[in-house]
Order: sequence, then C-alpha cells, then structure tokens
Amino acid sequence: NEENNQTDLVLNYIKKENWPYGLINILENLKKAVKKPDLIKIIDQLTESKDIKNKIFGKFPIFFANQDKIEFDESKLQLLKDDLAELKDE
Repeated sequence: NEENNQTDLVLNYIKKENWPYGLINILENLKKAVKKPDLIKIIDQLTESKDIKNKIFGKFPIFFANQDKIEFDESKLQLLKDDLAELKDE
C-alpha cells in the first residue's frame, strides 16, 4: 500500500545517504514525495522500530540510519585501507 511505499522510500533514502538530516531536509530532499504530516508519522515509526535513530541538537531532532543495522563488507574496508596506504607511499 502507499503508506508502506512511503515508509520504504524514507528508510531507503536515509540509509543510502547515511547522513544526519532534520525533518525539513528529508522533506525537501525527497522533493515532497511524502507529505509533512505523513513524514512525521513515518519518522516516528522508524525511530520506534529502531531502523533509524535521532539526537536532539539545540531544539531540533536530527535523524540518521541506525549504524547497527547497516550491512558492512569488511573486504571493501580492507581495499580502501590498501588504497590509502598506496596513496600515502606516493
């Protein structure tokens, strides 16, 4: 249904970007594909289910992907470390 599609859209965006955003930033970056009242509900659901986390900065909550739920490939990290070592040697 549409609500699940919107929830998936928001979650996939937050995971893909892997960057902290405020509610208005998410709304604008999704080109208002999700209406603000719906986005508030979705963010609340995703926070409750621990798919995303939030922190308060000043007066505003910032939302970001739960790093514990992001799949991570150790071999890619090793490749990046190897590339970095090569660049340092140049």
